[in-house]
Amino acid sequence: MNDIEQRIRATLGADIDPWLGQDLVTAGAVTAIDTSVNPPRVKLELGFPVARYAAELEARLSAALGAAGLAASFDISAKIVAREVQK
Repeated sequence: MNDIEQRIRATLGADIDPWLGQDLVTAGAVTAIDTSVNPPRVKLELGFPVARYAAELEARLSAALGAAGLAASFDISAKIVAREVQK
C-alpha cells in the first residue's frame, strides 16, 4: 500500500456514513484503490441499492478528500448478497 492509498483510506475512514453508522473502510465497502491512474480510482461496493445515493456520497467523499489535499474518482455500486430466511 503506497502513501496516497494510505492517505485516501485514512480520509475515508474518518467519514461516518449516515446510512451505515460507520465509516466505509470499517464497513468493508472500499474494495479497491487504484493509484496507477490520475486521479486515483476508488471502488466502493455497498450492501444496499445506491442509485439515488451515489451522487450524494461521491460529493461528500470528494469534499472530504479535497479538504485533505487529495482527489479521486469513484466507482460506486451495490453488492447485495441473498441470505437465508430466518425461521
